[in-house]
Amino acid sequence: MRINVQQMLQEPVGTRTRMELQVPRLRLGDEDVRDLMGCVDFLRSARGLLMQIAAAATGHGHCSRCLEEIDYPLRLSFEDEYLPTADAATGAPLPVSEDEDESLLIDASFDINLDEVLRQYKLLADPLKLLCQPDCHGLCPVCGQNWNKGECECQAEADTRWDALSGLQSRLRREERS
Repeated sequence: MRINVQQMLQEPVGTRTRMELQVPRLRLGDEDVRDLMGCVDFLRSARGLLMQIAAAATGHGHCSRCLEEIDYPLRLSFEDEYLPTADAATGAPLPVSEDEDESLLIDASFDINLDEVLRQYKLLADPLKLLCQPDCHGLCPVCGQNWNKGECECQAEADTRWDALSGLQSRLRREERS
């Protein structure tokens, strides 16, 4: 998603511009985001443009336990300052520090490409453990049956290495009482 900001860069410092976002489908790296809606506020700063985004979207992924495909709500809220690489009035190149993030630079055509920044903030907003439902039962470790859809026929084998600890809790309780 590209936004041309040449006119905004010619405005006086302190000028605000608001744009509404309404994108039905957006490809961010390897993933799609659907129904991105929100607003983008630009504030003309002394160095460039301070951009603030507040948006909601629908993400798509797989449950961490049962691997079913699911859609989930996604909230994006962040701000970044974009710096121009060329003067908006003359087109003359401007010095840019090597320390600046390349994805936060305004190119010589005065376009801001939001794709990479949205991708990065989407990764930060994604849930750490995506679940189809809070009490998802997951998969059988032996046959792979989705336990949300029913029990399986296989017998899960108990790990015999834990047999020595099986009575430990009851023994500790008896010792505490005595």
